Amino acid sequence: MREAFARLTKDGLVRNTKGAGIEVVDPRQEFVDIYYIREMIEGCAARLAAMRASAEQIARIEALAQASRDTDPADVEARATLNTEFHLTISAAANAPRLDRLISDYRELFASPHILKAYSPSETRKAVDDHAHIAEAIAQRDPDGAEKAMRDHLRGAYAMLLKASDEDAAAEAAAGRRRTKRKP
Repeated sequence: MREAFARLTKDGLVRNTKGAGIEVVDPRQEFVDIYYIREMIEGCAARLAAMRASAEQIARIEALAQASRDTDPADVEARATLNTEFHLTISAAANAPRLDRLISDYRELFASPHILKAYSPSETRKAVDDHAHIAEAIAQRDPDGAEKAMRDHLRGAYAMLLKASDEDAAAEAAAGRRRTKRKP
């Protein structure tokens, strides 16, 4: 039991408070924190990839951006796989092993393809365009542009997911009110 709580504490899911015992961390705040961290570290990875990536790594990043464009927006599983591969390929192209491991750890927290179901068609197109901009900046060896494009992309993803989360919460609350009103 102690080991389980230690792991949950290490992962930031619970915290030990003096006198109150163990409490669950607000998942929304955890979500915000993770996206801020991802924005910083993946922005750094894009910057380093623009400076350090090999020609083969750049070709792979460009191919993944194109594959994202060519993938059916309704194919959530394929989009999720390409999205993960795109981000992890940039991370590897930074040629900074510790940063690569850190990014992999943070991406695992949001690896579910179900997240992409929240994207509207216009948001999907925006994410695909973002990937193209990131790939282009890396290919042009533009560290500032690559970092900015990645940070903007993650900021947009965060805003979209937050909006979807708020809409889900509102729908759940409305459904709860409807159920309550139906009771005799």
